[in-house]
Formats: sequence, structure tokens, C-alpha cells
Amino acid sequence: MLQLLIASALAMPSQVTGARRHDVSADLRTLPRLAARIPPEHAEPEEMQTFSLSRFGFDPLLQTTAFGGAPAPLFSFEGIGPATNTVNANPPDANGAVGRHHFVQMTNFWFAIFNKEGSLLYGPAATSTPWQGFSGKCSRTDNGDPVVLYDRLADRWVLMHMAWDTTTATGVQCVAVSVGPDPTGAWYRYEFAFSSTNDAGKIGLWPDAYVYTTLLTTNDGRGRACAFDRMRMLSGGDATQQCFVLP
Repeated sequence: MLQLLIASALAMPSQVTGARRHDVSADLRTLPRLAARIPPEHAEPEEMQTFSLSRFGFDPLLQTTAFGGAPAPLFSFEGIGPATNTVNANPPDANGAVGRHHFVQMTNFWFAIFNKEGSLLYGPAATSTPWQGFSGKCSRTDNGDPVVLYDRLADRWVLMHMAWDTTTATGVQCVAVSVGPDPTGAWYRYEFAFSSTNDAGKIGLWPDAYVYTTLLTTNDGRGRACAFDRMRMLSGGDATQQCFVLP
């Protein structure tokens, strides 16, 4: 079923748009750590809370057998939260990525960088902290759903969050790619625009692209499967995104 959905999406014409803005930041370690402004509740839109399976008659991804128990962790430490004197949003949407020498964690409106022994190297700081000095919306607005990705093929890091304009009901995806393997260094910053507020973004690694999905919630109501031009973003060049409207 998943293969059929992908084939159906790829059969549709793509929408190619360039980054609205891009630049390179100063080294993160030299930037002041901004405090996050957390709303009382990070609510999900109504269309994200339910999903109709009537077209299938069943859930094609439902497991019929249980997985075996996960092995015990080799090492464990507290991330963003009480151990770092940080109050998380509700829900926190916590996620993290492990690199060669670092662990980077994001929650709604916060991020932090640890070494692999659990020592805090930077943060917790507002998700907008790496965007200081950026001329676009990403430095001024944070609507949550952040994701961190470790690009193991290039030994780089990718951070992203969404930023909305509630007046026009449009949005942008803010994507930052580290200039080198050290996440406390400089970042290439990109702003990709959508004609609707974009929500629930997820990102994955492919050799020639960062593959990204999102749901446009206001003027559109349909999902997008997109590919960011990974090779150009690794060098800080002008980049595009190529999106397919999902059925």
C-alpha cells in the first residue's frame, strides 16, 4: 500500500520553488542563548487528531505481532527538562540525533547540544537562537514541531522548525545545515515558503536530498512530500525544494 501511495504521488506534477532567503550564521557558540516563549499548550489542528481508514477498510501499517523487548541502553542521561532547569511545552514533541561526538536534542521551542558523555555544551536555548540576524521570518517566529537530523553521509547536522503568518494563513519551513561537523559552529540557513500554514514536518536523509513531509492545514488541507537540494545546502548555495501533492 505504501508503494502505491508513493507511486501515485510521483505520478503527479511536482512544484519546484527556490528558497525565499538563505545565508550563513555566526558560530553558534558566540551567539547569546535566547529564552523560549512557550504557549500554554501546543495544540494540534483537528485534522491531525483523527484519520479515516475508510479508503482501505483496514490499517495497512497495523502490526499483527509484537516486537521483542529493546536491549538496555549502554548509556543514559537526562535531556532538556528538569535536569537543565527547563520547562517543556505540552506536548514537548521531543526528538534527538546522535553524531560522532555529539547528541543534539530538540523539543517544542527548545534545543540543546550535549557531548556523548551527557555534558551540556550549549543551551538549552530557544529554537530561534541559531537564526539571530536572519532577515526572514525564521528569526522572529517559532510555531514548533522542530526536528534534528544527523547527516551521517556528510557528518553534518540539520535543524528545522516551522514559522507561520497568522494574518495571511501562510507558512515557511526553517531549515539550517551545519557548516561543519561541530554543531556549535556556523550554520547555513534557509527559508522555504508555502501557500498555507505547514504542520507536522518530518525529515529524512537521502544521498542527493533531504526528504521532507508536511501537511498544509489552512488554504490547502493536503500533504506534501518534498525533496530539499541537499548537495547545494551542504555548501551554502542557493537551493530549491521539489514538492509533490499527496493523494
